[in-house]
Amino acid sequence: MQKGREKRRTSSIKIHKKTPRPLSRSSGKGLFLKTVMLRKISNFFKTNNIKVWLVGGFLRDRLLGIKQTKIIDMDFAVEGNALKLAREFSNKIGGSFLALDKKRGCARVIYKNYILDFANLRAGSIQEDLKNRDFTINALAVELGSKTKEIIDPTGGLADLKLKRIKVVKQAALKSDPLRIIRAFGLSSRLGFKIEKKTISLIKQNKTKVKSVSGERLWEEFYGLLVEPHCFKNLQLMDKLGILDEILPEIKLSKKTYQGAYHHLNVWRHSLLAFEEFEKLTMQLHKTLPKLHSKLKNYLNSELSTGRKRTPLLKLAVFLHDLGKPLTKKKEDGKIKFIGHEKKVLKIIDRVSKRLKLSNAERDFLKVVSLNHLRPGYLSDLEKISKKAIFHFFRDTKNEGVGVLLLSIADRCATLGPLSTKKALRHHNNLCIRLIKEFYKSPKKTINPPRLVNGKDIMKHLNIKPGPLVGKILRQIQEAQAEEKIKTKTQALRYIKKWRVKNG
Repeated sequence: MQKGREKRRTSSIKIHKKTPRPLSRSSGKGLFLKTVMLRKISNFFKTNNIKVWLVGGFLRDRLLGIKQTKIIDMDFAVEGNALKLAREFSNKIGGSFLALDKKRGCARVIYKNYILDFANLRAGSIQEDLKNRDFTINALAVELGSKTKEIIDPTGGLADLKLKRIKVVKQAALKSDPLRIIRAFGLSSRLGFKIEKKTISLIKQNKTKVKSVSGERLWEEFYGLLVEPHCFKNLQLMDKLGILDEILPEIKLSKKTYQGAYHHLNVWRHSLLAFEEFEKLTMQLHKTLPKLHSKLKNYLNSELSTGRKRTPLLKLAVFLHDLGKPLTKKKEDGKIKFIGHEKKVLKIIDRVSKRLKLSNAERDFLKVVSLNHLRPGYLSDLEKISKKAIFHFFRDTKNEGVGVLLLSIADRCATLGPLSTKKALRHHNNLCIRLIKEFYKSPKKTINPPRLVNGKDIMKHLNIKPGPLVGKILRQIQEAQAEEKIKTKTQALRYIKKWRVKNG
């Protein structure tokens, strides 16, 4: 849920320290009684004479007035065998069952747009269970089936909701699971809450433990932070505290790499500024490209792989795309150059992808965007851009050309050295916007013009055998189509003969 759409009703919560607070009559109905899935779960566990509590994020968000819409994620603590009961409940409603952790008794039930996680109590009572959780605002619970619907709050989470504060339940919370360090910043970005000073101090003490977390869990949590539309300030704080160095140790060299006169910042600070510019750009697309806003939104929100959207991956690409610069820095004719840095970064992306267990689709996306991020700049340096050059750009970037162009705008807005002029900046950004418009105006013609002839036509027409030459001619025809030199099969066959005579 985007921050701008979240309605907060925290001020309506009356605080009773250390004692459960009954929900008001209206709150009870709004929060629980009319929630069909909660009623089903409540009835199932009541039939089995077993207590079950709604805990964590769903309850927290409802108290804040935030409603989950597309995917509804709920967590439950069970006084009993959570694995067995979750499986039985899944069978009852026709859902999908997944055992998450057999030792700890954690299971997941997926049903339509619901993700339901069930877990055994972590201690002898629900109060003690909550005291073992991460942050006070997540250490809240309500017993399903209870007449009073009282909120159980042993750690002062309701008070912290009202104060808009993120606070660890206890000092050992981050040490026992360092992933919670990243989660703190994700919650801060999502809710607009501030991390309290003592928790920041504990984060500093435990930051080096982040690298001990498995790659899958680390990427899951970091992705959850990047998915938030306003996460720049928290990433900036994470950088200041040295946490980003633990997640992406590859950035350390870039902090010591200063650039030429077109830049006013070193490589890493430039990347941070580009990140900020990218967030601004994506939030203002309705103004920058009003007619294409819905199409761009669909592109950015579309999935590259299961559960992984393009926007967070583009944000990661902003961090990674210039990391080849420290490896290629040279001074020639009094100028600092980074020749080939867009190729050097590909190995770094491989290393990051392997460590964080990114999918092949995610890795390939980062590579395409990073490898081609300089090309819009090369095009903007030309006096006149040919249709052939535009075709080549979109042919090589395929479906990610728009992503490359958006990153390029943010990248250029973060390049403000003495040799960088406002006129050149406007020219570059206007070109990128023009190319985005061109892409959506005629994507088939721009990226992949429909074939007028195939390999068999070429072999028959020129009386040649299969080989690399056939593919080369097909590519030449596509270029000619993009330049609108040929439009029909007859014209394509004539073009083939002329091309063969000219090229032997």
